[in-house]
Amino acid sequence: MNKLFKFHALDHAEWASANLKISIANLNYSTNEFNKYGRFDVLIRQAGDTDQAPIVLERFSNCNLNPNSLDHVAKKIGDQYVSFNTTRRRLETKGDYPNKSKYIRVEMAFEDPPNEELLPFGVYGPLQYNNINITPASNSVLDGFGKTMAFGAHQFLSQSTVGLEDVAPHCLVITGSGTGATIGTTEYRFLFPSHELRMSASQDGISDPTDAYWGMWTGKSSSNNKFNPDYADLNRNLSDNENQFEPGDNTTYQFIFTLDEVIQSGSTNNFYWLSGSRSSGDPRLPISAKTGSASYRDVIDAGINKFTSPLYGGSDGLDITEKDPFRNTLLTAATATTSYAYNSIKEAVDIVRDPEFVEYNLVSIPGITNEQLTSHLIDTCELRADALAVIDLKGDFAPAHEGTSKTYPNLSTTISNLKDRGINSSYGCAFYPFVQIRDTIAGNLVYMPSSVAAIGAMSYTDRVRAPWFAPAGFNRGGLSSGVAGLPVINVTQKLTSKDRDDLYDANINPIASFPNEGIVIFGQKTLQVTRSALDRINVRRLLLFIKKGISNIAANILFEPNVRSTWARFIGQAEPFLADVKARFGLDDYKLVLDETTTTPDLIDRNVLYAKVYLKPTRAIEFVAVDFIISNTGASFED
Repeated sequence: MNKLFKFHALDHAEWASANLKISIANLNYSTNEFNKYGRFDVLIRQAGDTDQAPIVLERFSNCNLNPNSLDHVAKKIGDQYVSFNTTRRRLETKGDYPNKSKYIRVEMAFEDPPNEELLPFGVYGPLQYNNINITPASNSVLDGFGKTMAFGAHQFLSQSTVGLEDVAPHCLVITGSGTGATIGTTEYRFLFPSHELRMSASQDGISDPTDAYWGMWTGKSSSNNKFNPDYADLNRNLSDNENQFEPGDNTTYQFIFTLDEVIQSGSTNNFYWLSGSRSSGDPRLPISAKTGSASYRDVIDAGINKFTSPLYGGSDGLDITEKDPFRNTLLTAATATTSYAYNSIKEAVDIVRDPEFVEYNLVSIPGITNEQLTSHLIDTCELRADALAVIDLKGDFAPAHEGTSKTYPNLSTTISNLKDRGINSSYGCAFYPFVQIRDTIAGNLVYMPSSVAAIGAMSYTDRVRAPWFAPAGFNRGGLSSGVAGLPVINVTQKLTSKDRDDLYDANINPIASFPNEGIVIFGQKTLQVTRSALDRINVRRLLLFIKKGISNIAANILFEPNVRSTWARFIGQAEPFLADVKARFGLDDYKLVLDETTTTPDLIDRNVLYAKVYLKPTRAIEFVAVDFIISNTGASFED
């Protein structure tokens, strides 16, 4: 068989292999001698539906294999994908046609088909391990063998009473005599599980055989069309050292299906499928070989024009034995070449490094305290110069999945760890400690990194005021009142006044708990050690906002003549923008200069427009000083 194309899940490979299946339907050959390309439909279906009541999530009708047609299957569905370039440290888009499906893309086996009449007529199934034939030593104990093999639940069936074609997918088949617990020298086989296939058009009660989808069958058995809960397991990857798509020494296909092996017997409505019947010389000839002139067209003319296949061989790339595959204890002493978890996070940060690829003004890796990765995140924000990184710190609360039990925060260790790092950047900030929220869906109490609560408070501040307002205090940092978007009900450590002062001196923003006011963010410092206006979050975010706004205005005059009228256009848009920020308490004052003193003739000759923006940021009140003076009874306050 010619391999024509294959489908790839766009995302969440393990979810797709557990929840989706693909059907080819309405196969039609061409009757036009000048255009011999046939057509077909591609259906993305829910894995748990039945052929009697298909649940179609997406349908792409009248596809073909003609590369010059707008209905070419790759053009209709899309073939683009992104891959990470490890040299350039960025995502690159490959493929010719934008993806129109939400679930899949197409990979073609060739640009021009070797035969215009080719149609998708079958499918190679997932791989499985080769079945095992074993002859045990004399007096082997059956139960002991079952435990030793440790393949999980299985059945023990005698071949003398059950034919191999009737054996359930998970089973051990005894091929000789032997009763009770002792097998003796009996030979037996372990059959690895595989997908069932539709054996007949009528096995699920379909009255019209042309409505049957051949190929993979997702029912529990040939007589039970209820969804087989093992479906996802049958599509899982094999071990890493095995090819997931081409058979090797230890593997074989679960099935190879083709409509060329559908047989019509007796009644015109009696159709069944028999593996190997097309080439085995079986007297029960399939439709496409019934006579010397028979062909695939006779199969389609009989209404046998649909089949189904699973998605398989994909992985999300995570260790499924880990409750949190990115826990910090996995990242200790890790590098990009020794740890998939470390490399995945580092690549994720690199993917969002380019401001022209993705736009944001806040970024975080909640719960990750690895110092190399959080420093890389801050460095990325500095490189972009348009975002603030919110990091979590080593020494804070550690959930149970990080070790054998929860580890509560240690304030002095957290401060010491941060000071040892020597960070001096206004593009990062940190908060302490973890908070506890109530899961409004399940009702559970959940520990949440402080970065999540902080980003929630900043988002709330942006919505009700502006980025240059401090995301702290009882008005905009009151977590108990819901400003984080989550119902925060507790902190993992109650801070004293001295604790808060120690944290603030180390540029860590405390999350405090007060008896009457509740839980509140009580600081807004960046990680900049050098004293300046930029050591506060509200000023850094003000600068980010203004820089992005002015940059967007400047982009509108790129490649325009470098003359006074263009300068006036720039000033005419920038002035109202800055005035609005001032009116909304972001600036005490500003000055915009764009004239011959900034854009000199030398710069004009170099195709440069040069403007200067002077800013006086409005500062937030962080300390309140009040003097209380006791006066004599006769004193006059007017004096």
